[in-house]
Amino acid sequence: RKFEECSMRLVWDKKLSKDIWNYVGWNSIGSFAYMANNQGITVILNLFFSTIVNAARGIAATVSTNIYNFVFNFQTAVRPQITKLFAVGEFKEMNKLICNSAKYSTYLLIIIGLPVFIETEYLITLWLGHVPTYVIAFIRITLVEMLLKSIDLPIGDGIQAVGKMKLPNITSAIAYLAVLPTIYIALSLGASPVMAYIITCMSYPLALVCDLWILRKYTGFDIPFYCRDILARLLIIIIISAVLPTVITFYMPFGFLRFALSVSICVLCSCIVIFYYGLNKEMRYKVVRKVKNKLAFAFHQNT
Repeated sequence: RKFEECSMRLVWDKKLSKDIWNYVGWNSIGSFAYMANNQGITVILNLFFSTIVNAARGIAATVSTNIYNFVFNFQTAVRPQITKLFAVGEFKEMNKLICNSAKYSTYLLIIIGLPVFIETEYLITLWLGHVPTYVIAFIRITLVEMLLKSIDLPIGDGIQAVGKMKLPNITSAIAYLAVLPTIYIALSLGASPVMAYIITCMSYPLALVCDLWILRKYTGFDIPFYCRDILARLLIIIIISAVLPTVITFYMPFGFLRFALSVSICVLCSCIVIFYYGLNKEMRYKVVRKVKNKLAFAFHQNT
């Protein structure tokens, strides 16, 4: 209003308004389904068990959320680039960025989350003084959920960039809402709260399969390459990284020494396996160069 060269008038763009409300409306359905899944499980657990179970669920959510924040912040930084590449029609580069986002964010989650998965009992004992019922199982299953979510989130970012939200939100809503009656039936038949958590975890691979199919439909995403380069490679990295720390937890007595040794070896094994097997030659060169530059800068500052 203060600048003469600027003017404003109200315009009703019917097509744009329709696109916006379609986007918002279908996203709202997906968000509602996710919220109903999360809160519905809490309600169902309250129907069958005492508040101890939901207290354990709250502890597991706290631990997993703090770990996943590292990954989520990394993926948030990549999201605008995915949208930009789609806007200019660079589908090949966009899909490559989606793969890299899924790959490196899950590597980060492995380095942070795998030691927690292996030494959950000691960490909870150190934090709370005692281990509440079901907490260890809940935390470990939730960490698996976080891993699946970190794989799927970049796929969802690619679909968000496309903007056609009807199909992905319908499929994700079905995947998330179908869990609730399944859990109710399982608990009615005498299943434990741990089984309810396992059933909940099954909705994430189902949503991932649907999202992969939808992204391929819109952008030609290479699903075989994704399965081979991301999923299979990720599984191998987890298995190799977990072998030695798991052996340590079996043969050493419970305590700080075992915790310190298993966590140190787990982080070291994860970093080595990721560096030599998880990264390609170009990325290894960039990492080495970055580390050398940082060390040279630190040495220069000290001298």
